Amino acid sequence: MVYLMKKKRLNILYVDKDKNNRKLFQMRYKFEFSIFLASSEFEAEAILEKEQIDIVVSDHMLEQVTGVEFLNTVRQKWQNIVTVLLTHFSDDRVLSTVVRSVGIHYCLKRPYNHYALEGLFREAS
Repeated sequence: MVYLMKKKRLNILYVDKDKNNRKLFQMRYKFEFSIFLASSEFEAEAILEKEQIDIVVSDHMLEQVTGVEFLNTVRQKWQNIVTVLLTHFSDDRVLSTVVRSVGIHYCLKRPYNHYALEGLFREAS
């Protein structure tokens, strides 16, 4: 007899102050993953306290902190969560230095490739 185990859906938290970006993200990924949305770092932390999140994707421009600062906080409080930064920042050397210094797992420039991001999700699972 063969038993097939259903793979757990990844819980992904997407943090972006832009409502349209949040809607698009949810529409794009909701069939493959469990999506949680937050418009601020405060909403995101409340979700992280209640839910078992696997991956946090954050825009760089948040309400009161940068995405790098927010993801650094995530890495300190929840070490097992994979972190992804989305940014318009154009200087690759500066960006990679900042990302490495706080231990962010992945960084993608906007506009990002949806298939590349989905690949990162699958790789992280």
